[in-house]
Amino acid sequence: EKRLDAAVAALRALPAAAQRQRLLFACLGSAMALQGKAAWMPWNKLKYTEQGLDQLDAALAMLKPEHGAVQVRGVSVALQTRLVAAATFVAVPDGLFHRRADGRKLLAALRADPLLTATPASFRAEVDATEARLAESAK
Repeated sequence: EKRLDAAVAALRALPAAAQRQRLLFACLGSAMALQGKAAWMPWNKLKYTEQGLDQLDAALAMLKPEHGAVQVRGVSVALQTRLVAAATFVAVPDGLFHRRADGRKLLAALRADPLLTATPASFRAEVDATEARLAESAK
């Protein structure tokens, strides 16, 4: 939580062209949503979280089939963007933002994607951890 403001500031300080990259766009959305989770004032919680979720939705909408071929650290941008969104959707309170089902769908799509088997074990472990958090939040 202590690093969220710095992360948001660093992502916003990137050149405009970099900010439009799907994965960075999703990372900024996730950081903004988690900023809302950490905020003290209720109106800031809502504002930051909603802005972050909107940004994640936009990042997901920007994905195209060719993003499956573009890789960062051995993982396609499409898979990473979907995992960032899924992890964030699972992390925000479902009673208020109703995103758990979206996170579940994204995780199912990740599991079904044939590109997942070629990713590093660390990425697959992140998918597993997000699924575990989903199961924990759903009880």
